[in-house]
Amino acid sequence: MFKLNLKIALRNLWKSKGFTLINVGGLAIGLASCMILLLYVAYEWGYDKQMSNYERTYVVFNNQSTPTEVFTFASTPGLLAQEVKETIPGVEIASRFDYPNEKLIAYNNTSFKKLSTFADAGFLKILGRKVIRGNADKLLLNPNSVVITETLAKTLFGNEDPINKTVKYENIEELKVEGVIEDLPKNSSVQFDYIMPWALYDKLNSWTKEVGWNSNYCMTFIQLKDNSLFNASNDQLKEVFKAHDKETNNQLFLHPIAKWHLYSKFEGG
Repeated sequence: MFKLNLKIALRNLWKSKGFTLINVGGLAIGLASCMILLLYVAYEWGYDKQMSNYERTYVVFNNQSTPTEVFTFASTPGLLAQEVKETIPGVEIASRFDYPNEKLIAYNNTSFKKLSTFADAGFLKILGRKVIRGNADKLLLNPNSVVITETLAKTLFGNEDPINKTVKYENIEELKVEGVIEDLPKNSSVQFDYIMPWALYDKLNSWTKEVGWNSNYCMTFIQLKDNSLFNASNDQLKEVFKAHDKETNNQLFLHPIAKWHLYSKFEGG
């Protein structure tokens, strides 16, 4: 019976080839469109969720007031990370993070321009990428060290073990490779090919030792001990600038990493 019904259905479809083609083609396009839409939604939904303790990780934003308007941006003073670690009890990790730039990295006679950045040691704990090679507890502590992604390790060293190999940064600094981490996924707001200790940033930019709370030149990432401490921590953060300059109109606030991708632009504060 089933075979008979199938033969009749196929004959009818064959008789109306044009109509059949339109229907089957429409169904295929519809299914393909749904699949693409679902993949896109999953990609966007997963943005930055690869970070460890994603739900209690924040970027510090800065409200800078003028007589006519309020400017909001993610640049903060370099002194902030240490300050909040010492004065805000709810903070578990605070790290400076430099805006990534393409810089030269070389091994022997091979050099590439790759996306580089600087951060404090705690940043890798916030980032949450798997450490493939090296001691996770010691990364970014040695000022003359570098941590590279898996792809960059293959680009520079092929099948060689990259650990303790010496690379040159911008033809100036010799750095020891102390760690290799998983590549960052495309749906991560943080992107880099290699990351260096903040102590090296200070060494290469001696002006950082002279500027104070009025110089915003890096990002600050914060991970709270618990989200129940958010309101208290955010209120304390808002007062940090005033502790150093009572006349300032600047105010800092915590912005969830969960909202960073889609809601990182503010108008009017």
